Amino acid sequence: MFPKIAVVGAGITGVLTALACAQKGAAVDVYDLNGIPNKENNSWAYARLFRTVHDNSPHLEDLALRSEAFWRTMQLQTSEQLIHPVNVIRVNSEPTLRVLRQAYTAHHHESCITELDSTSLNSFFKIKNSNHKVLIGNDGLLLNANLIYKKLVDLMTKNRNIRLIPNSKLFANGLPSIREHKILKETYSTIIFSTSAPVNTDSKAVRKKFQYHIDIILKPECKFKDAILDLGDDNKTWCVPSLNGKKLKLSASEFSFYDPPSELLKRECREYLLDMIKAPQKEVSETVSSYYEVNGEQYYDGNRWKVDKENGCVLMEACNAQHFKSAPATANDISDHVFQ
Repeated sequence: MFPKIAVVGAGITGVLTALACAQKGAAVDVYDLNGIPNKENNSWAYARLFRTVHDNSPHLEDLALRSEAFWRTMQLQTSEQLIHPVNVIRVNSEPTLRVLRQAYTAHHHESCITELDSTSLNSFFKIKNSNHKVLIGNDGLLLNANLIYKKLVDLMTKNRNIRLIPNSKLFANGLPSIREHKILKETYSTIIFSTSAPVNTDSKAVRKKFQYHIDIILKPECKFKDAILDLGDDNKTWCVPSLNGKKLKLSASEFSFYDPPSELLKRECREYLLDMIKAPQKEVSETVSSYYEVNGEQYYDGNRWKVDKENGCVLMEACNAQHFKSAPATANDISDHVFQ
């Protein structure tokens, strides 16, 4: 007898998990507090950067390697552009970049360390330290996130094993509601939580954060299509372009805060980021995105999810933007667990 499963949270991980379970024969009900697709969740973005090489994170690299085939296969099945190969750029001291390059060599990815003047970076950005070098790796893919998400939701709607239940308040309180509704345990063999907010409100493993960034629409004559993880400044400014290179998302690792930034702090962040860019801008907008992260990025036995045996649940404490890129492998691992 095939299991009956509830998936709570219709972001990218929930959608892919529902599809993976349904493909193995399970009957799946997908719940979301909002609409499906939910344009307010973390899966709705014009671009997400996928990369294979992750510094000092072997498990994330394993998830990335297993997810890459899914993204490339999905692209082969449509004429619409879902992915776009890009270089991944880091600006830093040569000794730091040489250590990073070892990861590329270990994964058989091409990379090189070069001078700033041999790249176009100085034409688009203000590099604070002219003595820094540039590491260019070829492991990047830009994912057309909102189009990918819409296509996967469309696959769910066409799958006879999947039932969509949008705008549901049934799981609004997370785990406590499961204990209160005994019938759910009788209905579902497994309940999978894949929500952006933690379902266990008492959890000390998860903290809410606020990321400040600006979106820049470049003037028509300008395009920038490479992804930047580090511009070599103290705040570690990063940049993710749209697939056509006409829009840039610009932020910094140090512009992630535990409290909502004040107007003064937002103005300081905006001025700092705009001072980092030389390219002519047509339009600039700012956003503060809230998300949850696992403290210290420590995951359960190396995974991004855990099993709550008492409540018959699979829990992902916090689904954030990082989860989008590795969602295919994570969903497959969870579905394998369900069918053990």
